[in-house]
Amino acid sequence: MQTDTFILFAGIPRSGTTLTCHLLNQIPCSHALIESMDMDAFLQCENAQRRATFITDYLTDTYSNIQRQQPILINKIDQQATNTFAESPAGEKRKNKIVAKVPTVITQKLDNHFSLVLKHPNAFSALLDELTTSFTVFAQIRNPLSVIASWNSLDHPLSRGHAPMAEAFDENLHATLSAVSDDLDRQLLLLDWYYKKFKTILPKDKIIRYEDIIKTGGKALSSIVPGADKLNEHLEDRNANALYNIGLIEAAYAKLKASPEHACWRFYNEQEVEQTLFNAKAAEAQKQRLDFMIIGAQKCGTTALASFLSEHSNIAIPAIKEVHLFDSEDYQPGMSTEAVNTRYAIYFDDRFKHRAASSETLFGEATPFYLFCPEIVKALHDYNPDLKVIIQIRDPVERAISHYQMEKNRKAENRSIAFAFLFEPLRLGRIKPWLFTFARRTYSYLSRGKYYDQICIVRQYFNDDQILIVDNTDLLTSHDTTVQQVFTFLNIPAQKIAPREVFKTDNRPTLNRALRLWLKWVYRRPNQKLKRLLRAMGYPVPTWLES
Repeated sequence: MQTDTFILFAGIPRSGTTLTCHLLNQIPCSHALIESMDMDAFLQCENAQRRATFITDYLTDTYSNIQRQQPILINKIDQQATNTFAESPAGEKRKNKIVAKVPTVITQKLDNHFSLVLKHPNAFSALLDELTTSFTVFAQIRNPLSVIASWNSLDHPLSRGHAPMAEAFDENLHATLSAVSDDLDRQLLLLDWYYKKFKTILPKDKIIRYEDIIKTGGKALSSIVPGADKLNEHLEDRNANALYNIGLIEAAYAKLKASPEHACWRFYNEQEVEQTLFNAKAAEAQKQRLDFMIIGAQKCGTTALASFLSEHSNIAIPAIKEVHLFDSEDYQPGMSTEAVNTRYAIYFDDRFKHRAASSETLFGEATPFYLFCPEIVKALHDYNPDLKVIIQIRDPVERAISHYQMEKNRKAENRSIAFAFLFEPLRLGRIKPWLFTFARRTYSYLSRGKYYDQICIVRQYFNDDQILIVDNTDLLTSHDTTVQQVFTFLNIPAQKIAPREVFKTDNRPTLNRALRLWLKWVYRRPNQKLKRLLRAMGYPVPTWLES
């Protein structure tokens, strides 16, 4: 066999070595194995010669079995083998998703003579001195900030600055790391050890940068096997991680800048490392979501409240009060946070595009139709489970009259107020609650005033400490107290906001006594439920609800 039949693959853990194996398995001149050797047995080898023999025997047997289409033991990894750690929910660290070693027949179409690549990043890095005398060895590296960020996203000793397999073969490394108390300092020391190993022992053409693999669509791997020059994969979005901690990356960057002797600088210049920090901040900013929303109810003073809040120096609200994003054709259920933010960005200045998690500015909007739509309330929670929700209420009879007058002014309503109220159920017909039809938007005069059911739906998705209920009467009669209550709810400093005439008092129709009494009867039970609910949530009962 030629000398390049067997290739050992070392590297920094989380530098994309599994992705590299996946790419090498796309071409007929190579097959890559992901940490498939029996390491317990390998650890029992007493010296370099026995270890070399163990590796050679393993690769020879495996090569023969692949050629004869006999099963070999490989690590079973969920889905495509581009990452050995699974994505985890927000707030949780990634867990190893290697299930087990299972007998597998390799179905990849391979050349008669192909290169067999064996990846064991930690063990091969620790044994680099001895392995290079018997084998062709490559190593993969990655920008130090990306590595540190990835290590800290794992449920693994690497998140504490330990590489158990490497330390098992290098007692000096174990002793050095054990003497350091700070996790980040230990991680940087371990990272320095990898870079120094590769720089000292391997020639330049045997060290591959992850960034070059990504940039070339895999062609950079042609230094390992020539056939890789035909790769043309789209890799820009591979190995992305939503769990990166910006604060930790900044701390790591500061320590690296203060350590010009760190071996990472032999492979990366300051601009390249700093660009990683910039990219991480930009990605984090894109994931930041609106902080609060005034979701209703319509004709309860939401325009006034949004106007008052917009005067606070720490609050940004679109000039267009009602964005109606979540009830527009542009929104699709399950839309990603990034996609929603892209649509919201046009309503804000550049602060929203470039915001950071530590930003003092809160971003919000007011679309009072949202309260009336259970499906939208769910969508808001899917978008941001931590969203703070403001609900304004008002005497539902007065709200209905104001709503009717608004539709009359818009020329959307041509019936009398008595007809509109009495025949609302027929006009709404069998409209499903999640359909945003003209009739549902326009003719829901009485339905929208049944606040109890709507608030209960909001409480299904958001905790009570995320919900603030504001009585419109309080905003009119106790302006300062009510506005400061909202600021406290949003956890921002108090600021004096002068009351202004924001409420529009259009000429409204008067109700005859019979119709008004009928409306009182319609709202009797919903209001009783609302009264009990407000008390249970710790709110005072509005005067219009007591009467």
